[in-house]
Amino acid sequence: MPGDSDRSIAVAGASGFVGRALVARLGGEHDVVALSRRPVSLPGATSRALDVGDEAATTDALAGCDAAYYLVHSLGVGDFRERDRNLAATFGRAAARANVERNAAAARPGSSAPRLPF
Repeated sequence: MPGDSDRSIAVAGASGFVGRALVARLGGEHDVVALSRRPVSLPGATSRALDVGDEAATTDALAGCDAAYYLVHSLGVGDFRERDRNLAATFGRAAARANVERNAAAARPGSSAPRLPF
């Protein structure tokens, strides 16, 4: 894995604008696992395709990670607020099952972000 640190950090939503910037920033200092719906080649990271709605697959993808960033959004999908809440909750449960020490989530500006379970 790229990076010189013993810390492994997952970034869900790594193919998005914020995700790409975060992966670029973390890649030189940590082992980064870039999670996105489709495999994406990002310098300084190991890429992995993932449906964050699949709790078992997400738990597996987060195994061994010390920290995780959740930057996924579903704008343009029907009731995206409800979908985003459900996906974030699934990610939080998976992170807990994978013993991820720290989690961070980002909400869309101007949104009323729900209280997440992590």
